[in-house]
Amino acid sequence: MFTIPPDADKKAAVLFALLCILWIGLLFLSDSVFAWAFARHRNPLSWYIRPLLLVPFCTAAYRRSRSGIWASLFLILTSMVWFPEPESPHTDIQTFLQMEQDFLRSGWTVDKGLAALAVLGSLALTAAAFWRRSFTLGAYYLMAMAGGKILWSVTQGGTAGKQVILPAIFGLTASLVLLRILLRRKK
Repeated sequence: MFTIPPDADKKAAVLFALLCILWIGLLFLSDSVFAWAFARHRNPLSWYIRPLLLVPFCTAAYRRSRSGIWASLFLILTSMVWFPEPESPHTDIQTFLQMEQDFLRSGWTVDKGLAALAVLGSLALTAAAFWRRSFTLGAYYLMAMAGGKILWSVTQGGTAGKQVILPAIFGLTASLVLLRILLRRKK
């Protein structure tokens, strides 16, 4: 199997980390990029693909590839724009995404700070679990992430937030099955 030399892995990790920062900066500093991205995110395919991108994220952590982790994060962040804007988006999806946009564009609050820490912390804990090659612990963190996303979406988005449930459960189930298969082969 192809492995990246440690020095190249670190350099590639820095490159992908910078790309992540650049993408986040573009989203939040450009109203037109923000609107364009969320218009495309109305496509349900982006809702289903995003949780599946945790598979390469976890696999990279298992392989102890820093560049793989950051490349996967870049893919997760940009996956909202991979699919075309739907011609007639579902009303609940539009309502939910409007709530998310308002949340992201509003000023910083304790709630928003805690939400950001929860997202970053859950990704870090998941990566750490797979880095230590603990599928069980990593699976628990993935389940907690999916549960947290569903809980936040329903409590913040009401009825429209229920649109997240099916993609989250599908993504969690498919990710756990794929990871189990992939990581068994690596042993």
